[in-house]
Amino acid sequence: GLQLQEVKSWDLGETWSEPRNLSFLIPHGPKGDGTNSFWASAGAALQLSPSNPHHPNRLVFAGRMNGCGTFWYTDDGEAYTMALNGTGAPLCVPEIGETALAETPDGGILTSSRNSVNHGQYQF
Repeated sequence: GLQLQEVKSWDLGETWSEPRNLSFLIPHGPKGDGTNSFWASAGAALQLSPSNPHHPNRLVFAGRMNGCGTFWYTDDGEAYTMALNGTGAPLCVPEIGETALAETPDGGILTSSRNSVNHGQYQF
C-alpha cells in the first residue's frame, strides 16, 4: 500500500535519519478525490519563531492530499496534526498550488498560493 515516508537531517543534508512512515496522516486529512495522494509542496515549510505568542517553534507544512491543498503541523517533530476548516473537518482548498508560508508580526500565519479559484489567507 501507499506509504508516506519522512526523513530528517540535522546537519544541512550531510546525513539523514532512517525513513519514518507517516501514512497515519492520510485518514485524518481531507477526503477530496479519494486518491490517497499526499505530498509536501516544494519548499513550503515554515518554523515559527521561538517568541511566537501562539505556537512557539511550531513547524508548518503546505501540500496536497487527495487532490486538496492542505496544511499540517507539528510542535515536537513526532506528532502531526492536519489543519481544520471552520466546521472542524480537514481543510481542503481546491486547485491550490505553489504555496508559500510566512509568520506575521502578531504571530499568525499568512499563506500565499497560486490557483484559479481562491486567493486568500488561512489561519490555523
